[in-house]
Amino acid sequence: MLQASGNPDWRKIGRGMIAAVDGSTYGPMIYPGKVYAIEIHNGQIGFASYRRKPRDDEPYSYNYGRLCAVHGDYEIDRWPMTYDEMIADARTAYPMLWSPGPIDWYREYGLLYDETTGQVHNPLNLKEEQ
Repeated sequence: MLQASGNPDWRKIGRGMIAAVDGSTYGPMIYPGKVYAIEIHNGQIGFASYRRKPRDDEPYSYNYGRLCAVHGDYEIDRWPMTYDEMIADARTAYPMLWSPGPIDWYREYGLLYDETTGQVHNPLNLKEEQ
């Protein structure tokens, strides 16, 4: 769902994390070692950026990102962030990066974003992970 009709694309890598990749199935991450997610902490909903330090010259690819997500090898870099802050952060690595709008981002997590008010609604009453 978070894919453009071209390159690069945003792809899910696991544990609710999403990475910008070059568009090919096994291609590199646009922002090496960095992924994003929407999280709930103390009832507050926000974007989070996570980072992963490279291991033994392992290239940052989509598959490597998935492996790191499965093993919990990412650490929080920044939370909370707004959608605009998250996109600005990602575009420091790739200035022309396409991204779905906030409505689609929040929808991926079962949340609703009201463009008029900027409010995020949680119709499924999702809670933070314990």
